[in-house]
Amino acid sequence: TAAFRRATGAGFEYDNMIAETELDLRSYGVTVEEAGAQAQSLFTNYSKFTKLSKAERKSLIQTNALLAKHGISAEAAAEQTAFLGEALGMAEEQITQTNRDLVALGKALGIPPSVISTEFRQASAELSKYGRDMLRVFKQLAAESKATGLAVNDLLSVTSGFETFEEASRKVSDLNQLLRGPYFNTVQMMRMDDAERIKLIRE
Repeated sequence: TAAFRRATGAGFEYDNMIAETELDLRSYGVTVEEAGAQAQSLFTNYSKFTKLSKAERKSLIQTNALLAKHGISAEAAAEQTAFLGEALGMAEEQITQTNRDLVALGKALGIPPSVISTEFRQASAELSKYGRDMLRVFKQLAAESKATGLAVNDLLSVTSGFETFEEASRKVSDLNQLLRGPYFNTVQMMRMDDAERIKLIRE
């Protein structure tokens, strides 16, 4: 569309993608303007976007247009897509599936998908150490977050700092003193991921 071309400096090649997105998703209430906003945000925030095939770009535009119907802004959706594609090296199909999984996770836990998306982005820097396994860890942390009423980042503040033996020993000592007993073992805690540590502490 003209608005997209003015904002991005791109040519006419995106016009059909935007129009087709509106046509394909009209039953979901997606307008041309909304599809254009998603395309613009992806173009601006996701460096690999222009290198994808037309079909892949269209798929991401459509996925993010549907995310918007769950309260996730175009910019937030594009940033999430960029993290999955750039930091984790996911292909378009994997990005699409992960974004759908996060929406489904929110619905399953009774948490608005927009909140799940925000917490995923906020926790992504800490959880990126797990690579593509981070989604599994995040899902478990989100469930613990629902059970405890604490935000995922608050849970991570409790479970982070187990990367070295010295750090882990200090954290375990603090936890044992707090709970007044030898409940936690340093080596055991170092072998766990963040979600497993939270589950153990809560039990």
